[in-house]
Amino acid sequence: METLFIFETKEPIEQIFSIGIIALFISGILCVRISVPFWKWKWNVPGKLTPAEIALIIVGRNDSFGFDHWVKEASGIDKNIEIIILDDQSEIETLSVLEALSEKNNQIHLVKTPINQKFWNSRKLAITLALKSTNRPKIVIVDTDCFIPKDPLGWLTQLTEPLNNGAIASFAPVNADLNQNLTRRLHSAGVNMWAVIRAIRIFNFSSTQKTTGMHSVNFAFYRSHFFDVKGFLSSMHIDKGEGEFLFNDISRFGEIVPVLDPLASLEKKYKLYSKKERKAHRHNSERMFIFIPMFLLFFMDIMGLLLFYNVFFEEASILELIKFKILLFGWVLVQLILMVFSVFWTKRYFYVTDGFIAPFYLRWVFFHKIMMFWKR
Repeated sequence: METLFIFETKEPIEQIFSIGIIALFISGILCVRISVPFWKWKWNVPGKLTPAEIALIIVGRNDSFGFDHWVKEASGIDKNIEIIILDDQSEIETLSVLEALSEKNNQIHLVKTPINQKFWNSRKLAITLALKSTNRPKIVIVDTDCFIPKDPLGWLTQLTEPLNNGAIASFAPVNADLNQNLTRRLHSAGVNMWAVIRAIRIFNFSSTQKTTGMHSVNFAFYRSHFFDVKGFLSSMHIDKGEGEFLFNDISRFGEIVPVLDPLASLEKKYKLYSKKERKAHRHNSERMFIFIPMFLLFFMDIMGLLLFYNVFFEEASILELIKFKILLFGWVLVQLILMVFSVFWTKRYFYVTDGFIAPFYLRWVFFHKIMMFWKR
């Protein structure tokens, strides 16, 4: 009777084993893809600041305190840096403060953005006006919501160093500050890591490079490329996404480098907001790309549960048990590798414990999206 049972279940068991091999192979590819940032893990790479070539644009709205704080710190980096106070449709009270601030220092000049309801939720008009007001070749953009880095000189040096080495643009993570809740910190870490993964080319000869999801602050680029692609012409009708859409447009001119050194990162009052318009503007393949690793992770979990059940509760031959245990060990190993990557990433940006929670959070997000889609 036992022989008959094994004979009858042999085919399904072989199918499970074959699917398990495929799942393990795919998960290995996923691990390699996720590990991309760690291949180019650099820390405090010696760099040289070129202040006479840099225009630092500080953009904000109705935040006179933030402008004042950033201007004081930025002007202390180097007197040759051009500092542009970019007012994005502020009220009259804020404008008067900014005008007084710009009159105190010849290093600083003010660019005002006229009130325009069409661009009320977008900084594209403001940034375009700021770039037309300067002749500096290298542009750096931050906003007043960002906290001042502990080492302003190190921050600006690290962020702009790739431009000295042949890159056409660079960007660095913008993290939620430690005082914000766990969901915002995890979301911030995930967005940063995904932008880095998409931006780094696996092979040097690859022509595809995307900067999906990158934050629209804490990035640097050459001013000339902005005008080469006619600015934000391709995405002017979409709110936000200034960095992402601009970088995707100029990527044909050369390499865009994510800067992973913590010195180059900034903290910000992180906000969760809908990105439906930005997603709609992306190519279908790009919109679906983020779901691939999430689906693979979900698929691996289902496979792991099936293997666990067959090893401990199903009857099988000794050879089949050995095969299943090998696959189960492979599944556990993949989970540990992903956990290590997650912890190392969050540790680098001071969120050590968040790295242990991140893989479970990712599963919850995927499950939540499935349920939302199902309810439709």
